[in-house]
Amino acid sequence: ADSAVSLLKDNNFKVCIGALRVTTVVLGQAGDHAKVLAPILVPALIERLGDGKAAVRSSALDAIFVLID
Repeated sequence: ADSAVSLLKDNNFKVCIGALRVTTVVLGQAGDHAKVLAPILVPALIERLGDGKAAVRSSALDAIFVLID
């Protein structure tokens, strides 16, 4: 989870998008176990909601929606 957070905070647009996509898939596969990762991932995901790129914001929302669901 720590490596995912560092990738989510990366300034490179493509790295961040890739990390968000992988995070979304992993959270979806983890089911209820994903809730354990929430305290670690949510601050980084929320930070990405303020990104200048719409694709990054959208991917961050996707990951957050998977956590909420």
